[in-house]
Order: sequence, then C-alpha cells, then structure tokens
Amino acid sequence: MKTMHTIASALVLTAVTLSPAFGGMMEKGRTAKFTGIGSHNASGTVAIVQGENGNTILKMTQIKVDRVPDGRVYLAKDGDYASAVELGSLKQFSGTVAFPVPASVNAESYNSVLIWCKRFDVGIGHAFFGKGMMEMHGR
Repeated sequence: MKTMHTIASALVLTAVTLSPAFGGMMEKGRTAKFTGIGSHNASGTVAIVQGENGNTILKMTQIKVDRVPDGRVYLAKDGDYASAVELGSLKQFSGTVAFPVPASVNAESYNSVLIWCKRFDVGIGHAFFGKGMMEMHGR
C-alpha cells in the first residue's frame, strides 16, 4: 500500500512539474490537419486547447501556409466561410500560432478551421475536426 501511495505521489508531482513545459495549455481532444484549398498550400496541425485561466485557444502548430496579403483564421461549420467566426489575422505563416477564442463563442459548435485571404475572398487552407474531408462531403 505504501508503494502504491509513493508511486501515485510521484506521478502527481511529475504531472505538476511538466505542465509548465506545455505552456499551461491542456488539449481538449480536438485536433485536425490542415490541407490546402485549390492551388494553395497549407499544412500543420490545429487543436482546441484550454489555457491556464480556463479560456479556449485555437493553437496551430508546425504550420506552413502560403503567404497572402490579408490572411485570416476562422472557426467554421462544415468549412463554410459564410457562417464562420473570425479569430484574427494570420501574420505568421509558419511555426506555431495561437488565437484566443472569444468567451461568447462555443468552439465545440464548430467542426472546422479556415485560413482565408479576406482581400481576395479566397480560401487558402482548411482543417476538419473528427471527420476527414471526404467524409464531410459525402464521398
């Protein structure tokens, strides 16, 4: 019994010690991979994470996206730009980027993320949570 208590204590201590290494963010279980739209290139991973203070954050990691003049990031339903919620301007086209999700937005209500060039009204990349793009479009 004493051994079990010691192991459990060590695991808790390890988890608490390692949590700052992940920037205080916890995965909420929703991740997806970016793909380009049309002739545009987009790659990387996107995840819905929880920040230290409980706020929801959209975190894009290892992204590599075509550089566009007015790139924006949106949460969308079924990849539909018309009903999407803008999270912010994309100023960094590679690496890791994070966008806070407004408290008024329920991220669980959206199943995709769009990278859009607002100036030219064209999609650059998208990622779908849960289902692949082929499944989303009934193919």
